[in-house]
Amino acid sequence: MRHTPTEKPIRDKLRSWAAERHNMFNAYQATQLPKQAGMLVRAKRLVSCIGHEPGLALFVGVYEVQGSRPMTAEEFRAMPENQEMYGPDHPGANCLWFNLQLLDSLKEWKGKLAVRWPPPPVNWARWADGIFPIQAIHPESILVPSMPAWRELVLDWEQLGSLPSSWADRLCQWRGIYLIQDKTDGKNYVGSASGEQNIFGRWLQHRAGGDAVKLRERNSSDFLFSILQILEHDLPSGEVVDIENMWKTRLHTRSSGLNVN
Repeated sequence: MRHTPTEKPIRDKLRSWAAERHNMFNAYQATQLPKQAGMLVRAKRLVSCIGHEPGLALFVGVYEVQGSRPMTAEEFRAMPENQEMYGPDHPGANCLWFNLQLLDSLKEWKGKLAVRWPPPPVNWARWADGIFPIQAIHPESILVPSMPAWRELVLDWEQLGSLPSSWADRLCQWRGIYLIQDKTDGKNYVGSASGEQNIFGRWLQHRAGGDAVKLRERNSSDFLFSILQILEHDLPSGEVVDIENMWKTRLHTRSSGLNVN
């Protein structure tokens, strides 16, 4: 199978799920509509891939198909993974649920092996009785994209809640001055991070409602998060505050933004 979700939120997250949240990735492929499940019902093994580029399939893993059972729309909605994937208001669907058990076979090639997917690409499932030429063997997994430089990093509310662990670890290491913008009206807030979990910790606080007066009055799901300046780890707290205030002055976030005087 070459998974190419039509829903953009799922398509954007599927690679990171495959890399770090196997329960979510497997929940996506384990529920199939009856008319789409014909091949998997007859299969003993599933070679699972993601369509990461046109005409290419990125290998994720080999699964043993240990049977299936009908799943009602109510059962579909009740699965925590499906609630996260499709939202709590999704009507669900009558489908088949497959017991897919990940095998050790070829596990060292996860995220590294890319093969050409024979045309037509709309045939997202096919029998492995043809030739799938190797396009590339990457030295490291490319399931999780490389983190941009801090100057180029801009995250929205949803992205911040599902960051790859390698990105979160990097943000936890960085002390600095950050900017939060409410994309509904362009109003800005400047803050500093020099405590536990540094920038990542402060951003999670703001994402959850936080302690900033004017930010609490707004919908945090409309926020965009970026970094203005990275600071040295041994910089005294007084100097951190001075730099933060300098950015508030330069960006006028007290007089026409979201910082309280």
